[in-house]
This record gives sequence, C-alpha cells and structure tokens, in this order.
Amino acid sequence: MGPGASGHRQGRGPVARGDGASAPEVPAVQGGGPDQGTPAGGWRAGVPIDRAEGQRGAGGQGDPGPVCQGGPAQAGRGAHPVRDGPDQGTRVNDGMPIYAGIDIGTLTLRLLIIRIGDDGRLHELASDRRIVRLGEGLQPSRRLQPAPMARALETIAEWMSAIKRAGACEVVAVATSAVRDAVNRDEFLGEVKRRNGLDVEVVSGEEEARLSLLGIQSGLPAGVERFVALDIGGGSTEFITVAPGQAPAMVSVDEGVVRLTEECLRSDPVRADELAAARARIARHLDVVEAKLGSLAGYRLVGTAGTITTLAAMDQRLAVYAPLRIHNYRLSVKAVRRILADLIARTHAQRRELVGLEPGREDLILSGTLILAESMERFGFADCLVSDYGLREGVLIDRWQKSKG
Repeated sequence: MGPGASGHRQGRGPVARGDGASAPEVPAVQGGGPDQGTPAGGWRAGVPIDRAEGQRGAGGQGDPGPVCQGGPAQAGRGAHPVRDGPDQGTRVNDGMPIYAGIDIGTLTLRLLIIRIGDDGRLHELASDRRIVRLGEGLQPSRRLQPAPMARALETIAEWMSAIKRAGACEVVAVATSAVRDAVNRDEFLGEVKRRNGLDVEVVSGEEEARLSLLGIQSGLPAGVERFVALDIGGGSTEFITVAPGQAPAMVSVDEGVVRLTEECLRSDPVRADELAAARARIARHLDVVEAKLGSLAGYRLVGTAGTITTLAAMDQRLAVYAPLRIHNYRLSVKAVRRILADLIARTHAQRRELVGLEPGREDLILSGTLILAESMERFGFADCLVSDYGLREGVLIDRWQKSKG
C-alpha cells in the first residue's frame, strides 16, 4: 500500500452556523520570491470571504460577476452560477435546496455540499477530499483491487452520513478514469449502491472535461476569455480550449499521475532512464493533443486538480492549504522547472520535507509535475493560472442548469 493509501484528508470540513455574510477583505497576496509566482495580476486585494477564515468567494478578484440563468456559457464573464466561500452552518433552514457532489477519481475522492439560491449562486456548506488511490494496482489487469475499493467505500459511506445530516435533497456522484477503465467496475458500483443507495455515473473523458470546464469557468477572474484548461488526474489528463464565439474543443488522454508513476517512475529515487521514458511517453500524448487542438498561441493556461494546486502551495511554501492563496495564483514555468528539479533529486522520504506538499503525494507529485512541465514547454506557456475549482463544482453546476431547463 503506497503512501497516503489510508485516505489522507484535506478539506474544509463543516463550518459553524451564520448568515452567510461576507467578511472584510483580506490583505493583498504576493508570491514568495523572484520565481515563486504571484497571484494573477500581481498584487491584488483579497476576494470577499464568508466568516470562516481563509475561504474565498468564487469571483477571484473581489467581484463574482453576474449570474447566468441558463443558456450557453461565456468564459470569463461569470456566466455560470458562482460559488461563495462556506456558510457558517452545516445545515441552514432558509428554503434553499441543498445538493451534494462526489467526484470519485483515480487518486482522490472529493466532496462538496452546497446550497443553491434562486439566482444560481452556490453557497458552500462543507467540502472534503481524500487521497484514496482507487486506481492503485489497476494496471495491467484493469481490475480495481480489494483494498483500494474498501478505502473508497469507507470514505463514501462516511460522506453519505454527513450529506444526510446536512439535509441534501440530491446527491450527484461521478466516477472517472479508474472506474471507467476497470473490467470489474460493476462490482464496485454495485457495492456503492448496496451500501449507500447511491447511483454513480461513470463519465467519459470528454464528459469529464466538459464538467471540469464548467467548474473552472465559475471561478475565473474577469478578462480570462481565451484559455486552455488543463486537468491532470490520476488516470487521465484533459485539455480544453475555450475562445469567445467558439465551441470548446476537448481532448482526453489516458495518462495521469497514478498511471505514469506505476508504469514508468517506479524507482526511489527515480532513475534517468525512467525519466527519459516518461518524457517520451508524455511527448506522444502531447502529439495527439497538438494534432487535435492545433496551435495554442495566444491562449492562457488555466490548471486545475491536485497536482497543480499542490505545486501552487509548494511554490508559496504554504504549511497549511489555503484556498484563498491557491485560487487564481499564477504559477510560472520557471517555478515549475525549479520544483521539478528538486523532486527529481529527492527520495520519496526527502520529498515529505517539502513545505506545501500534501501528505500522500510524495511518490506521485513527480509524474504530475512532469506532465505540467512538458505541456508548458511544448505549447510555450510562461505561466499557469491555478484554479481550485473543477469537476465537483462542475457536476453541481450542470445539475442546476438542467433543473432550469
């Protein structure tokens, strides 16, 4: 069982009761050094937050923007329901429906419990994430293994209890690469249903990309309208191009941090020949992306999911994960190269000493950083705008939009 296999927690958890009013703005945030990146736009005032310290609203620059009542999304214009920081109550009887979203990934399981107002705004009640490693040992047999399944089932059961206590009227659960690829996925999904009465939708790579994009767009700062969204997962990686007046173009490749680590980067410390093989493998995937998406000149890179948010925390040397410092942080390619070189030089145990590295990622962070670095180099991105929003937000936004017809 790899590091973090017991189900490392990193979430916001339930929050105390309150009226959901915004707190005063937090001080400006700045990057930690010459190549440690800066928040988008350099110095900026913090976004409005609810009373739970350290949580942020969804607008990214102090103004969440207008709320869409349905229809096609326009990137960077607040066209989706936006998400506030957490309210101050695990259950608030104000008439707003409560929804819960569960993202069952190859590496991480994520939970989000929200209230949705008539205007479509998402008010966070609680969230959590666990490094469960559901995809551990999936290859080459393509079978989910008993221990990872047990960890996932235990986490889901615990969350279902919390969801019931919150009074959620609906639970939306999706599974991605590991479950999608598993020949015994029906066994796992059947056990989830038997234990919790929960139906899980297994989404395709393209649908995963679409839903992640919905989440990302809900938290973009104003002015980010032409961009490439990059979602590095445990078993797959999605690239989505967005430009005004054009339908998004999406590519999903079967490469992620768990898959690349287990099949290429197995030694501790990593060997030079393993790094060369991993780079060649990533290059082949990027050839496919480039062939399908064409030139990405003039696009901004926006990155989501655990590898990229962890790198933002490491770049800022954050001992405690702080969403306000992560969301809309600008991570430079120079910083990515520096962190990559440091990771290559260290053993797994030595990586645990790095400030900002989430426990349970020490063996996997190299593969994710390599995917990001090679992508930035291939397409000429000088920096990556980091999004703390993604699939779990997108799942609930999608459900809200469908409820509006």
